[in-house]
Amino acid sequence: MPAALWPELLNFESQQQSICLSLHIQPELPWFEGHFPNQPVLPGVVHTHWAGLFSQILFDVPNEFESLNRLKFQNPILPSQKVMLKLQHVAERAQVKFSYSQNDGTTNSSGSINFAQSEEHSVSKNKMNPA
Repeated sequence: MPAALWPELLNFESQQQSICLSLHIQPELPWFEGHFPNQPVLPGVVHTHWAGLFSQILFDVPNEFESLNRLKFQNPILPSQKVMLKLQHVAERAQVKFSYSQNDGTTNSSGSINFAQSEEHSVSKNKMNPA
């Protein structure tokens, strides 16, 4: 994906199955065009898109998306804003929980992304947890 479609990465912290990215949302990103003319905001679909792509790059998750759960958009992300994207990998569920927040702790959005588990992954999981 061209760099012009991504936020600027300012900082990166990692702990076990959790990663925190500090991002600068550049006002020239094409996602702001037409959304909305008098007050541009980052579309919610971009929040989930970036969270999913960063998850695929940073964690061992399947490439195929399955579903979104508990999706909440509390505060808009505006041009030039700096936000924290927290990603928590729940490996046994092929899931990544995400949240975008501001430095003062205000949450912008949150949810969880479920990735399609391969049959091989499901079989090994079932062997560990027999019914």
